Amino acid sequence: MTSESEGPTTMLETFIADVGAPYMMKSDNAQMETSRVWKNILRKYNINIQNTEPYHPNQNYAECRIQEVKKIAYRIMDHTNTPDSLWVYSTKYAVDLLNHTATKRLKWKTPLKKAFGITPDISALLQFSFYEPIYLYENNKSPDSTELPGRFLGLADSVGDTLTYYVLTAQNTVVARSVLRSAMDLKKC
Repeated sequence: MTSESEGPTTMLETFIADVGAPYMMKSDNAQMETSRVWKNILRKYNINIQNTEPYHPNQNYAECRIQEVKKIAYRIMDHTNTPDSLWVYSTKYAVDLLNHTATKRLKWKTPLKKAFGITPDISALLQFSFYEPIYLYENNKSPDSTELPGRFLGLADSVGDTLTYYVLTAQNTVVARSVLRSAMDLKKC
């Protein structure tokens, strides 16, 4: 987004297209969430809206979860010595971890199970640690195709299959790849 006015079409409609329309949305009366465009989208998809009282963020349960995501993301970055420029990937990784973890509040179900009725497969999260040194297979369509060094940045949900990941290359670009191996392995596969 280049401006907050793009929020309704960029964020809300993208969320609805990717995840589906929720039954209800709780708003903290942010300017974007009170706009005519935002309300028209909610009406279009028959989404009820509930507003929190001004200056009472405790009334929006998502605020607590957002703080938890931030805390986990910062801990991951501190623990792995991740550059600050990769905070978005650290945050997404923290969200992926939380969405695949059962909680008492959800009667020991994962958020993905509660929202979509599916039991999530955690094997993609067990392969590598965030910012772990890895090698990615780069197929240049030549017989000398090789492995290149990189860093693991998390799950690439909208690319490839379940075992496709975001990788930071040595050139500081992020690519999605499914053929990786840990650089911490002692022997070459």
